[in-house]
This record gives sequence, C-alpha cells and structure tokens, in this order.
Amino acid sequence: MSSLRSRFVVVATLALVAAAAALAQAAPARADSQVVAVGYNYGGQCNVSGWTDIVQVVGGYLDTVGLRSDGTVVVAGLDLFGDTNVSGWTDIVQVAVGDYLTVGLRPDGTVVAAGDNTFGEANVSGWTDIVQVACGSEHTVGLRTDGTVVATGTDSLGQCDVSGWTDIVRIYAGGRTTVGLRSDGTVVATGDNREGQGNVAGWTDIVQVACGFSHTVGLRSDGTVVATGFDFVGQCDVSGWTGIVQVACGLQHTVGLRSAGTVVTTGSNDYGDCDVSGWSNIAQISCGLQHTVGLLRDTTAPATTAAGAVDGTWYKAAVTMSFTATDNAGGSGVARTEYQLDGGAWTKGTSFTLSAPADHTGDLLHTVLYRSADNAGNVEAAKTITVGIDTRKPTTKAPYAASVVRYRTATLNYRVVDAAPNAGTATVTIRIKNSASQLVKTLGPYKGKGVNKLLAATFTCKLAKGSYRFFVNATDAAGNAQVLPVGSNKLTVR
Repeated sequence: MSSLRSRFVVVATLALVAAAAALAQAAPARADSQVVAVGYNYGGQCNVSGWTDIVQVVGGYLDTVGLRSDGTVVVAGLDLFGDTNVSGWTDIVQVAVGDYLTVGLRPDGTVVAAGDNTFGEANVSGWTDIVQVACGSEHTVGLRTDGTVVATGTDSLGQCDVSGWTDIVRIYAGGRTTVGLRSDGTVVATGDNREGQGNVAGWTDIVQVACGFSHTVGLRSDGTVVATGFDFVGQCDVSGWTGIVQVACGLQHTVGLRSAGTVVTTGSNDYGDCDVSGWSNIAQISCGLQHTVGLLRDTTAPATTAAGAVDGTWYKAAVTMSFTATDNAGGSGVARTEYQLDGGAWTKGTSFTLSAPADHTGDLLHTVLYRSADNAGNVEAAKTITVGIDTRKPTTKAPYAASVVRYRTATLNYRVVDAAPNAGTATVTIRIKNSASQLVKTLGPYKGKGVNKLLAATFTCKLAKGSYRFFVNATDAAGNAQVLPVGSNKLTVR
C-alpha cells in the first residue's frame, strides 16, 4: 500500500491534462484470468488480466506487482522512478511494494530493490537472513529468521525504530507506520500515530495485520476483524465482519477475503476500488492506493499425457516413457509430475525407462500410474497404463501329421509355446512345402492366436496328391520370433 504524498502532484498535473485517463476505472478481468483488479487505473495498474502463473499479487501506489511461480516478477502500472525495472529478477519468493519502490526477497535471505531511493528506502543490498519484507511510503522493513527486524528509509516519525523488537513472526508497513505481529498474537507498532493507526497495544489473538496510510486492521483467529485509525469514510467499519481469512488496506478503503473466496469491502469507493461484490474464487487480496487486486484461486488440476508406450502393449526391448503436463489457462502452473511403478513409491520425474535385460529378469506386465500437481496444490487423479516386457522367444510345435483327400478340408494342428509372462497371443503363419522343399502354399498370418494350447488351421486342399511338409512360424505379441527350428510335420494329400 502507498500514501498520497507530495510527489503525487506530478501525477495529478498529468491527470488534469488527460482527464479521461486520470479518471479511468478498471473493469474486472475475465473470469478465467489469473488476477482481477478494480479501481483507479491511471497508470495501468489494473491491467493484469493477461497475467498467468501468479502466486502472489501486491498493490502499490500506481502499480501492481505479481510474483510468478518460477520466481520471476511482472509489473503493471506507472514507472516514475524505475520501480518497474524487475524484468531481470529471478529466484524471488516474496515481493513488497512502496510508493515508488519494488522489493524482492530471495530464498537465501538476501533482498533486491528497484525504484526510488531518495530516503534510502532501497538500501537493502546488505541485508541477510531475511524471511519477509514490507514497504511503507518511504521505508522498507525486513524480518529476520530470529524474529528481529531491520528497517531502512525515512524515519521522520519513528517508523524505522524497530531495533528493539523481538519475537516477531510477521511485519507490515503502510504510510509512515510499521507494525509487527508477535508469536503470541499481540501486536506492536511504531511511527505515525497521528490518526491513532498505531493504537494496537491492546489487540490479542491476531493472526494477520494490514496497514493503510492512516489506519490499521487486524484479523483475529476466529475470523473477526478489528481496526484503528482514520475512519473518515468508514474504512474502519469492520466490526460486523466474520469468516474472514485475510485483510488488506488501501488509502481509504479496507478489503476482507472470506473463506469461501468472496470479498467484502468498506470505505472509499471513489474510483470503484470497492467494486468487488461479484468476485468469487479468490485466493489472495491486496490493495494499492485506490485500487484492489485479487488472485484467483486455481481449482483445476493439470492434465498429463503419456508417450513412448501404448497401454496394454508388450515390448521385447527397453521402453522409455515420458510424461507431459499442461495446466489450465490462467492456472498457477505445473509444480511437479510423478509416476509410480508396480505399486512402489511415487517418484518425481517426467520420464523413465522400463529395462529389458537379456536374462529375462525384467519380464513383467508393469502397471504405471502417473499424475501432476500445480502450484496451487491441485493434484490430478492418477492415470494408469500397463506395459509388458517379454524377452523370451516362443517355440512352435506340430504334434500331429495330417492327411486329407484332395478338395476336402485339411486340418493342421499346432501349438505355440510361450513362457510367462506374456500377452497370451501370437501371430501364426503356416508354410507348406513339397518334397523338393519348394513353398507351395502359405496359410495366415493368423493374428491373436492363443498360446500354450492346441490349435488348428484349416483350408480346402487343392494341392496335387503327394507328400508335403508344413512348418509353423510364430511371433509373439512383443515381437519375439519363434526359436529355430520351427515346429513341422507331414501332410499327405490323397
């Protein structure tokens, strides 16, 4: 949140020159967008409808900042002091926004900043061991892992007097006030208290705080809300709120997120910054000076497809399977893909290989489960594919000689012997040769013939009378051709 400070005169002057733009209000973004925004949009701070893969959104003075799941940052709005120069940032885990300043926290506890440094509010390069950052109008605050707090920037009203704070679990800043939430649910404040925004000493059972320019709001563990400070337009009228899970403050408006994903507001609505009655499925809220932004809750799991193997198919060689996950448009992004082999543990990865060793120890009908999850925690229902590995060659038998009267039906008995595990079928071709070993007739191929059972191939015999021999060739469903020599026997045509 940001204050209406003296430098806004510059913007206001521009606004008078372009009055239509100055009074522009942002319409809610499409329902399938990642972020929605309403309110004052002179700088384009509400132009967020195309954002995707966002995990945190923060409203600023005349801009809005979004943190993507990949650790990069996107900004919409006016850039007067380089505060939108974040395109090169990577590996960010949290962002905070001041009047003309954007701050990013890295996972190693260091901090980066872009924008105005008139009062030293961007002097964070030496900070270490930081777990959270917050910005007021012209100051920046950092929470250390040990519960102590560091601050930089203007200290005109004592807003940076935090060196003695301990046991802090969360910090907040707004205007020229800094607030700390202790582990026991009590609250401490320093800085501007001219409107009573720092009168939080009696608060208990607090789980979250939000700071406006001249008012402060606290969320209790039971979902009710307390407020203190300037209440000229009703921004502190929150005593009747229930079922709240997060609060946010703008210049003169307060916003509450309900557990159901709907949003309530109170205070100034001069630019439509409270026009959130139609919002639903919201996961997180934030306020800028005179605009409100919401991060849509992603409730749709990714969809994963498998490649490299066909369900129910047997293979005679190693098979590499790969998985590709796609998240829904505007979703939070794919966080992980994982697979489970034959009832084992889930393994994170997008590919793996089913081996087919020559000693046949890999022969098995494998059951593979696979799924993906997104950054919002939605987990796809597991999909299943069965893949067989069979490296053993079948053998063929022709246990009985055959005899037939010419032009009658001849019956050739055969058996395909295939060791388990196998698909249970084979493709069979029978070749008939004369006494000179010349091929005179081919029967088949017969697909899908069962293995390990006596079968028969029949045909109307038009061969000349004499002595012949038939040979049984087979290839199992995995593609293994039979062991040589093939099964054969005598055929007599009378």
